[in-house]
Amino acid sequence: MTVPTAPASRRAVGRLDQAVAALRTGHVALAVDDIMGTGCDMVALADSVTVPAAVSLVRYGSGFICATVDERACRRLELPPACWRDDSDRWYVGSMRVSVDSTFGITTGISARDRATTLRVLADPFATPGALRRPGHVIPVLAEHRPSNRPSILAATAELCGRAGTSMAFCAVVDDTALSGTPSFNYSDVVRAAESAADGRVR
Repeated sequence: MTVPTAPASRRAVGRLDQAVAALRTGHVALAVDDIMGTGCDMVALADSVTVPAAVSLVRYGSGFICATVDERACRRLELPPACWRDDSDRWYVGSMRVSVDSTFGITTGISARDRATTLRVLADPFATPGALRRPGHVIPVLAEHRPSNRPSILAATAELCGRAGTSMAFCAVVDDTALSGTPSFNYSDVVRAAESAADGRVR
């Protein structure tokens, strides 16, 4: 692994800080996989996702909106694996759960407004299994505790936003022609920041 130079490290910190500031105010950011080269995701904090942010996820992303969840949320919300044999690509896909919609406050579940409502329910630490119906239009994805794959790195980004334990909504970008100016960060920025935070806790 190449150790970044001081200027590169400062650029990474500044880049991540800008993205975190945008996410904290309900906007979207772009997460670039510079580790495995799988592409780019548009992300938003699920607990504060706005309808315009959800519109961006649908318009410029694949429309396949996922949200990270931890093991505790999976148990609390009764989110079983989406298939009996979970042999998906662990780096990119992770462990997908049964898709969900909010039980209340939506119509068909497919609109950006409906999916924003569902994302906020997924991120609600007091939500119960009855708050979600299955199947739906948002896919929960289990995120591990350490940033070792795509879902867990995106979940770690939520922690850097001061939202430990919350969900990060994400969708693969398929059209980036209209996204110039959108704050972006690299996966490696998050891994480096998480490692630094862990080192600080150990000390």
